[in-house]
Amino acid sequence: MKYQTPNLTLLDNTAADYEEAKTLAETCYNSITTCLHSLGIDVTPDGYKVSPVNMVFDYVMPEGVSYKSVQDLTKDLGVAVGQEVKVFQRGEKSGVFSVSVVRNNRTYYGIREILEGKEYTSAKSPLTVAAGIGELAEDVVFDLAEAPHLLITGATGTGKTVFLDDIILSIVCKASPAQVKMVLIDPGIDLEVYEGLPHLLFEPLSRKDDVYEAVSYVKELVDKRYEVLLKAGARSIEAYNGSVQNKLPHVVIIIDKYLEFTYEMPQDFEDLIKSIARKGRAAGVHLVINAQSSRSEFVSGEIKANIPYRIAFSVSDWHESKAALDRTGAQRLLGNGDMLLATGADNAPVHIQAPHVSLEEIERVVDDAIKKNGSAKYEFDFDADRPPIEFNLEYIVEILEAISQTRAVDVFFIQKKLMVDYSEASDVIRFLEENSLVSQYNGGKKRTVDLEAVNRMLEEFRYELSSGQ
Repeated sequence: MKYQTPNLTLLDNTAADYEEAKTLAETCYNSITTCLHSLGIDVTPDGYKVSPVNMVFDYVMPEGVSYKSVQDLTKDLGVAVGQEVKVFQRGEKSGVFSVSVVRNNRTYYGIREILEGKEYTSAKSPLTVAAGIGELAEDVVFDLAEAPHLLITGATGTGKTVFLDDIILSIVCKASPAQVKMVLIDPGIDLEVYEGLPHLLFEPLSRKDDVYEAVSYVKELVDKRYEVLLKAGARSIEAYNGSVQNKLPHVVIIIDKYLEFTYEMPQDFEDLIKSIARKGRAAGVHLVINAQSSRSEFVSGEIKANIPYRIAFSVSDWHESKAALDRTGAQRLLGNGDMLLATGADNAPVHIQAPHVSLEEIERVVDDAIKKNGSAKYEFDFDADRPPIEFNLEYIVEILEAISQTRAVDVFFIQKKLMVDYSEASDVIRFLEENSLVSQYNGGKKRTVDLEAVNRMLEEFRYELSSGQ
């Protein structure tokens, strides 16, 4: 059955009535033109464009005038309009430059405007991402397959998780499940709204054991694909798919709040991520990692070295910006989706305003995708495949005594105290969760121990052991 994309009319229509903004734009246009003429630059106005976030005015430079001479007048132009401006040389038009003025009364806009725009609709790649609106009031899209991975950083509440929604919807509204599969990982509940989406390999994952198993599965998938490519004499998934009828889908792993997930993971979890980052491009497997900080103590240099595409939302200081983009600038961003996209090249990062998408919009799109194409057929059900945990009484008593004494518990504590491997320690933690002795995993926060329940169960099991039951 051919994939039917969700109806874009299910997304909010935020194409605003810009009449008020157009009046302001006319005033700014006249002020900038008058200023340039008074400074001896006899430019010819060449039109303007108003977007939800800025106003862009185009001019034709007179002969004999260099672009630099106009750029040197940036401060004068800012004084003329009463706010900061930027001057850009238009590469697509010889002798044309643009003056960009940020709107003080930015207009809320959603992703629908970009998904219906020419840049997105004309893009051929199934991994085209609708990134937002650029400084020249243009739609900005990029190809995740070219990236081939993406590292997102920024302070809490600046728009990182919403941008993950932008990425997911960009894929769902262009690519079929036969072209792109996704793995969604989130220690919270933000990505659970995508449950049943036909593109998913697994249900949205939040439990650390499931996440470890899923990432291990994808790492093995990468290795298997390398063997397939080698046997076929193909150097990339694109070359392989161009020569066979049964094509391999791209796989996108999206990890929200990555730093929280590494808290209780085994030491080799990062090795799995490193391997996927290093070998993923050829195999058609792509990482999208959302981390609050990309400093070396949180995200290893080897992972960053294999992720040239970086996005930074507003950060606390220039040190964080340097860690994220290898340059400063992100500390001056405004928040609410204001971001910089660096592509790993020597050219400067692209300043973009990311679109907003609401929970209600996501729910409508997901429901429509499922209604038209059916629910996802998961590779395996983690709950169904998980056998019940059984321990003998002596072992349970040993576990409870250790917890009762320390009043704290995590996977690494269990490993060290009981001298067991990660898998068995995870089973112990799950046993404690299922019996309501410790709290559920909640990102990087410490688990709370119900000491009264622990001691009560400990007494019961000690009695059973002593009575020989």
